Amino acid sequence: MNVQESTYLMKAAIVMAQILAIYNLLLWVRIIFSWFSSFSNMRQNKLIQYIQLIVDPYLNLFKNIKFLKTNNMDFTPLLAFAVLSVVQSILNLFGATGELTLVLVIVLAINTLWSYLISPFFFILTIMLVIRLVLCFKKSANSINLIHGIENIIGGFMNWIQKVFFFSKVVSDRTLIIASLVFTILVYIVTRQAITYLLSYLLNL
Repeated sequence: MNVQESTYLMKAAIVMAQILAIYNLLLWVRIIFSWFSSFSNMRQNKLIQYIQLIVDPYLNLFKNIKFLKTNNMDFTPLLAFAVLSVVQSILNLFGATGELTLVLVIVLAINTLWSYLISPFFFILTIMLVIRLVLCFKKSANSINLIHGIENIIGGFMNWIQKVFFFSKVVSDRTLIIASLVFTILVYIVTRQAITYLLSYLLNL
């Protein structure tokens, strides 16, 4: 490949990365407006319908990934963002340097999956556990629905914590939630350190 061809490819990569950045923005718009889908005027909005036509086929590629779904939560869009961001990062890297190696691709993929999928998952889980713990101390008639909603999402995780650490013994909600929260934070720290070490090792190869 001569210098001129390489320059053309680098420019094309930058353009594609910019197109993906716009597409990424449309994904966010689609997700945000889906939260308000109960409003009929939102569903009938022409702009929203056009955005759905553009981004829904891509989002639907990830809909059958069952382990990223719970009764009330769908984390598959996070994976969709992560995959798109990996491709965008690869294009930006090639557009800036004109070089691309397998190690750099792996590093970008791991780092992006951590930033867009794994870390947000830990963050959301931690926030839900903290809210559930607060509700243990401030129970009210208005909080019952919120407690029920949170337990529909993370109840399976807390049941697993009970079976593993308490051997299915009956423990208080506070104890179980605190144990779940501590476990989540520790796993997050260990996972973050492991990924940091792995990325450092790969870059030094």
